[in-house]
Amino acid sequence: MIFRKVSLGAVIISLTLLLSSCVEVRGDLSVSSAARINGEITYTLSKTLAAGAGLNSLADVKSEAISNPEAQIGFCKDAPITEDASNYILKCPLKDILTDSGEISASITGGTIVFRYKANLDSSSTTGDQTNFGSVSITIRFLNPVISYKENKVGLVTKVDDLTYRISGSANEPINIEITATIAASSGTASTAPTPAPSTTATAIDQAAADAALKAAAEKAAADLKAKEEAEAKAAADLKAKQDAEAAEAKAAADKAAADLTAKQEAEAKAAADLKAKQDADAAADLKAKQEADAKAAADKATAELRAKQEADARAAADLKAKQEADAKVASDKAAADLKAKQEADAKAAADLKAKKAAEAKAAAAKILADAKAKAKAAASKKTTITCVKGKLVKKVTAVKPVCPKGYKKK
Repeated sequence: MIFRKVSLGAVIISLTLLLSSCVEVRGDLSVSSAARINGEITYTLSKTLAAGAGLNSLADVKSEAISNPEAQIGFCKDAPITEDASNYILKCPLKDILTDSGEISASITGGTIVFRYKANLDSSSTTGDQTNFGSVSITIRFLNPVISYKENKVGLVTKVDDLTYRISGSANEPINIEITATIAASSGTASTAPTPAPSTTATAIDQAAADAALKAAAEKAAADLKAKEEAEAKAAADLKAKQDAEAAEAKAAADKAAADLTAKQEAEAKAAADLKAKQDADAAADLKAKQEADAKAAADKATAELRAKQEADARAAADLKAKQEADAKVASDKAAADLKAKQEADAKAAADLKAKKAAEAKAAAAKILADAKAKAKAAASKKTTITCVKGKLVKKVTAVKPVCPKGYKKK
């Protein structure tokens, strides 16, 4: 079954129903005397259902809402689509909306306001499929009492009070509701006239009888309202006079109490100031004597400690100087002896190295000479064979230094 709604509901987009109870429609609306609609409608789409239709993110849902022709939502088109952990959410605020067609509409007919709500699916969507797709719950408030309502199915409309009715049903069933209320007798004020018993019939109402009844109800409501306003004005004037008298008495009592309190506070403040001045003088004298005694004791102690420290420092300096001189002499003697021993060892090592290098050089020269002589002797006694040719004649010559005969060439 394909979920297809027009206008506001279309923002939920055409989706294949895979799960139940996944779409919620919630609304809280009011209708003014000028047939203007205010309030908010919220559409909530389960992320599980959306994923089953291939919409796996908020970006996918927004893209589908923009590209799908059925998602053109009129006066709700600029409302943002958001998300929480489980759902995609569209909150559509309605402010002074004036519309007489579409899913939600209101119009003035004679002396009444007619509010309509239509949430019909495709005819194909209601055949052989009773899946509970979710729920619809919309509350509508009027300025004056409701006089009748029509519903395409009994139980879709519920009375909350004389001015408030609620539309509720399943999100996958056709809903076609029409609620009629009287127009407020004075701007923005609800009438206190007795509430006519709402009619739930789906047949047409006799317009002349309805107009006459509405006119009589409106005239009585206006008279009752005027009497009530006059009574309320008199009660308000009496109340204001009583409140003014009580306020004057209260002000006089408050002024006297304030004067008494000011005098008492001034006397207490003077006594506190005198006491504080005496306490401050006594404390200052005691503090000065204590500070002078503490300063003398501290100076005496500091002088003694400084003298003892200076004497100890002088002794330590003398001991350090003697130790440094002794250490310097021992270090100097040892350094001289070490240097002399090192120089003698270096000289002996240099002489040994020189003799070793001379012997090695002599042995190397003798070896090189012997090798050269041996190579020369071997080369002198070794015979070689060459091939000589003259035309088709070939001769081989073997000697220490072979040479081809005259007229032959070495091959």
